[in-house]
Amino acid sequence: MERDVDFGDIRSLLGRVPSTHTWVSLCEVIESWPEGPEFEARILPYVQSHLRSWPASVCVAPHRWMDELTRGRARPFMRIARALDFNKRWIGPSSVEPIGSILSDFEVSTLDLTGANINDAGLRKLIEQPFMASVRALRLKDNQIGRKGLRALGRCENLANLEKLDLGGNALQQDAMHELVEAHALSGLRELRLDGGRLATAGITRLVRAPFFPNLHTLTLKGAQLT
Repeated sequence: MERDVDFGDIRSLLGRVPSTHTWVSLCEVIESWPEGPEFEARILPYVQSHLRSWPASVCVAPHRWMDELTRGRARPFMRIARALDFNKRWIGPSSVEPIGSILSDFEVSTLDLTGANINDAGLRKLIEQPFMASVRALRLKDNQIGRKGLRALGRCENLANLEKLDLGGNALQQDAMHELVEAHALSGLRELRLDGGRLATAGITRLVRAPFFPNLHTLTLKGAQLT
């Protein structure tokens, strides 16, 4: 009987207009549901199917979930989150692959890795993870990404759905623009941030030849040093 009441609570919450308040309540209810075959086969798919129509900006994993994920521990109910914020959690290159592995069943739309100590090698491992295929917004601000990392981004077919990319604060050099111009895997990009880099004006001009440029709505160069 208790489970029927819980399921009714879930259906009621999912029937409301998406909001942060409703999301918080849903997270609390879903955490209280006993894990097991019924949860995996019935409850979780039901919730996930409804949340696909919710804005990812609402379905942000709570801090307590992110604490566990950063430690490499995932619980089945965490899969309902569509936005993961690892902002300044200092993942580091060696932890990228293990964390990527536990996220394999997630449907992540927004991934924030601002200040997470990701370098080129770590980025390559990250974007090869299966869950990255659903990511539409990727924030890589204030990391250690250079030309090799941009080359990996531009050639990774796993990023076909990516629409927003933030590379600000990575001290990108002039030669980085060449990799973006050749970034055929990022043809769906609509928003690009290159804040704080040291970029050649000629390189910026060449972006008009990039595969994604016809779809690009926003290009931000705040604080960039143009030479």
